[in-house]
Amino acid sequence: MSRDSATSKPSLTETSLAGGAALSKLTSLAQHILSVLPADDVAITNRAARALISQRSGRTVSLEEYFSARDELLNARFIGRVRGQGGSIYRLNEKPEVSKPAPFDDEVETAQKEAAKPIAERDLMFIARRALITQFPAELDLPKGVPDPILEDISSVGPKTGIWARPDFVMVCVSRFSVLPGMHVETHVFELKNELGGGVKAVHEALAQGRFANFCHLLWLVPDGSVREAELAGVSSHCALHGVGLIRMRWASVQTASLEVLVDARRTPTTPLEIDGFLEARLSESGRYQLSSALAGSARA
Repeated sequence: MSRDSATSKPSLTETSLAGGAALSKLTSLAQHILSVLPADDVAITNRAARALISQRSGRTVSLEEYFSARDELLNARFIGRVRGQGGSIYRLNEKPEVSKPAPFDDEVETAQKEAAKPIAERDLMFIARRALITQFPAELDLPKGVPDPILEDISSVGPKTGIWARPDFVMVCVSRFSVLPGMHVETHVFELKNELGGGVKAVHEALAQGRFANFCHLLWLVPDGSVREAELAGVSSHCALHGVGLIRMRWASVQTASLEVLVDARRTPTTPLEIDGFLEARLSESGRYQLSSALAGSARA
């Protein structure tokens, strides 16, 4: 996998003037593609770029339309590309003098196969983790001045046998009681599902993992316009029936997601002793140290 290399570069002034003139001549679709590309030279897949511009334009952009507009940007030297795995594109902040891209006969066929595949859950883990730690604590109405919640990916930690024994994430929140002495510790576990993987069965998977924590949640990627949107009402009712929290995840940009809590989780009957054993077995050494420090800090407050 290699990026198209530049043989020479014009000056910044020349690039700016030429770029401004050429930009105004781009088709609307090509400008949409350029607008979704990160400004820091980060490459995104053709599939992701096509999904984003479809969302922004309010219609499904065909593969032929997308690749025509993408090639327009390549030929105008506004973007570069990375070949393989369906292909990726990235913004050229300075337009290098490059030769016209060589034909890539199987690129459309590869992209068609990639577009039909749902995004794997393992590829959602980083984005989901970042969304949870930045957005979910606000839903908990934690007191001011409490330690930051501890969030860890524990999807690969725990027994390899057994049914539904590995939640994807655990969040631990520590705070002091207002009147009573001592600390208050609450744990939340999250089961992440991609667009294809959500549904009633996923509710029961999240419910089973409630045996490890005070609250259990199903975190489900359902983008705007997804065919799975029609199932949200039914899944929400099922979650409410069983006390499972339902969090809808949507794409906010190429690398970020927004969260919407559709159903609040109810407290499980899991005992503090059971939770203590779970945290001892699943938290990393760093996570256990953070928890000890948070408890000590709350005790001194």
